[in-house]
Amino acid sequence: MYIGRLHYSQQQGEPFLDMESVRMNKRESMLNGLNGQQINSDGILVETKTQAEIDIKKAQLGLESLGMSKEIVNMLEIIERRIIEGSPSDQMYRLVNTHEEKGLSKQKAIRQALIQLTNRDL
Repeated sequence: MYIGRLHYSQQQGEPFLDMESVRMNKRESMLNGLNGQQINSDGILVETKTQAEIDIKKAQLGLESLGMSKEIVNMLEIIERRIIEGSPSDQMYRLVNTHEEKGLSKQKAIRQALIQLTNRDL
């Protein structure tokens, strides 16, 4: 991903972030992960999830312009899906909470969430 994103940036002549913004983005990512905000290359504060989706698309374009195979480029879709849907543990947490809110016990809520997640990936 990094090579594709870097190549895209160089092709488009994107401006570099100043080091203070880089440090702030790093700190924000460490503290809040995808639920935080980032300063983008235009100096605008944006949702980290939104910026990550944009950067993945740019990385895909960069890899394609380098002549990478579609299989390699398409691997970034896995990362993009994680950003959109959340990690497996995020998904599990949401499903368990939903089932508990519907009145299931913790054990039954976990069981039901596991069944849902297992069937979804098939």
